[in-house]
Amino acid sequence: MNNILYNSISSVKGIGPKTLELLAELNIFTIKDVIFNIPYRVSLSNEFSLNVKNGEKVIVRGKVENSVNTSFYGKNKNRSFFSLLTNIGSIKIIFFNQLYLKQHIVEGKELVIKGVYNSSNNTITASSISFSNNILENDNSYEKTEVVYHLKKGITNKQYIKIVQKCFDLVKKENCLIDLVPKDFKGIWSLYKILYTLHFPESSISFDKAKKMFAFHELLEYQLKLQLKNLKNKEENKESSIKISSKDIETFKKSLSFKLTNSQNLLIEEIVDDLKSFYQMDRLLQGDVGCGKTVVAATLIYGVARAGFQSAIMVPTEILAIQHFETFFNFFKDLDISVALLTSSTPSKERKKIINLLKEGSIDLLVGTHSLIQDDIIFKNLKFSITDEQHRFGVNQRRSLCEKGENINTLMMTATPIPRSLAITLITDIKVSTINELPSGRKKVHTTKATSKNIYSVFDNIISELKLGRQGYVVCPLIEESEKIDLKNVEEIYEKLNSYLTNNYKIAILHGKMKSKEKDKIIEKFLNKEIHILISTTVIEVGVNVPNATFMVIVDANRFGLATLHQLRGRVGRSDYQSYCILISDVKSERVDIMCLENDGFKIAEFDLKMRGPGDFFGTKQSGLPSFKVADLINDTELMYLAKKLATKLIDVTDNKDKLINYIGLHKTIS
Repeated sequence: MNNILYNSISSVKGIGPKTLELLAELNIFTIKDVIFNIPYRVSLSNEFSLNVKNGEKVIVRGKVENSVNTSFYGKNKNRSFFSLLTNIGSIKIIFFNQLYLKQHIVEGKELVIKGVYNSSNNTITASSISFSNNILENDNSYEKTEVVYHLKKGITNKQYIKIVQKCFDLVKKENCLIDLVPKDFKGIWSLYKILYTLHFPESSISFDKAKKMFAFHELLEYQLKLQLKNLKNKEENKESSIKISSKDIETFKKSLSFKLTNSQNLLIEEIVDDLKSFYQMDRLLQGDVGCGKTVVAATLIYGVARAGFQSAIMVPTEILAIQHFETFFNFFKDLDISVALLTSSTPSKERKKIINLLKEGSIDLLVGTHSLIQDDIIFKNLKFSITDEQHRFGVNQRRSLCEKGENINTLMMTATPIPRSLAITLITDIKVSTINELPSGRKKVHTTKATSKNIYSVFDNIISELKLGRQGYVVCPLIEESEKIDLKNVEEIYEKLNSYLTNNYKIAILHGKMKSKEKDKIIEKFLNKEIHILISTTVIEVGVNVPNATFMVIVDANRFGLATLHQLRGRVGRSDYQSYCILISDVKSERVDIMCLENDGFKIAEFDLKMRGPGDFFGTKQSGLPSFKVADLINDTELMYLAKKLATKLIDVTDNKDKLINYIGLHKTIS
């Protein structure tokens, strides 16, 4: 039987060729398109009373007191006015360019008028005038609540509402709306009632209520698509299983000079179970800067190596690759685990040696940059791949690493947290692990703001830290002067700070235009405390781990995004010393204020999401984010969570999953 929802709107009585053309421009072709074209707001009109405020929309009812007077202006333009006697007195009514109404507005005639009240001259500028001898309070054509649609010129709101009503009459008669939400689930109305209320609300409250319920329907359908896609893609694969020994995990933990947090221990157990399973692992490990993601990765790598397989970890920068290599080398030096480093700077002779050892299986862990995905890099039995700061890599780059072996388990790590709302929305087939504790002894970074007028007070704070034997950073947004924007650059800050310091403190400049060897040499000196202050661009945002660094000064902080500010602040506070972050800005900045109030990276990520919106949060408008008519990815987090739970339940209890797939159009909407 044909569902009338998919019938052309040309089948609806009263819709002519011109209207069909206009509706087509709005992508409205079927009856379903009409009733699912949700109004974007309600327009409220208050009954005219003594309490009406200036600029409010009003409905006023009364009798005409005098004949209409008209004045002309411009080319073919006119302004007409008359007095209307209401139950609270007379009010002057004004209307424009509608001379044809004049003959109908006669003394004693009863009218209903909608318009905008102007308190300064006690007038109402009419948007519509209705003539009636018997005006009823419940006159449907003049309800107080009206909905407003996005329409094209040539079709009015009133005309469209009539089309909507005709379509609803057909849908109700055929009873053809299929409702995915179980009856009486959490008090949610039937889909028919939700849609009808959105188009014909009794009040703004009922409109908002229906809107929230429709949002849930949208989110449920989206979650069903994601869950069913995951179901189709997930297949049992025994070859991906890594039999990690619990004993080996405990051996590695005992070798550490510190105790892991409860959060780290729980996640290690969870990920080990995943690696042991007969399904390929695809997991995101996220946690705030300094939370200990690296040691979690090291524990897993040790277990994988003891099970007889190789691991690889790919990072975005050479500095970070070197630091990771040194970190893992120190973890494993007494545990008979071989670690190698491969970057674009690796000498040719050493590179060939690494390639040969890798093929033989003599290297347990290969750490490197994009060099890891070169064609001549061949592993003997790679089973575990890790990408650190995964958002810095493209999908194809991560896939290339996974293609270096068969049935590889993947772990992506990031210190740029994905807000809970987006994690619930977007991540279905990828499991998310979150470290929500910092190692014991870590103190929150004390964050304050200052202006450039107070720069020397900031320098005094730096000197106080230097006297304690500490180090730190000053970050600037530019390398050299720009005529377009007046921002403090690296050289200017260097000159000011160098001339202000009286003792023999060493200052160095670091920026992205330097050659890799030059940058590495400066970082090495900074690590060895030969340099006290590093004046830098955001090149140090990721990958510099100096526990002795306790101050971070960010110049023109208002020019940086929230995620970058949080990452930069994360370069300090990596020991039990109290650390400080000073944000210099000469303009009011909400981002700077948020940073001063909040240390939690996940809360900062939520702020960032709200400020930028989902598309810009991921750095692209084409990020694969779903597009909803009503649902809001940022504000409907709890609805999304509920929709995800219901989608899982519906799939579990549905015998004919193919029918469900066909109904929601999975094959059309998610590739």
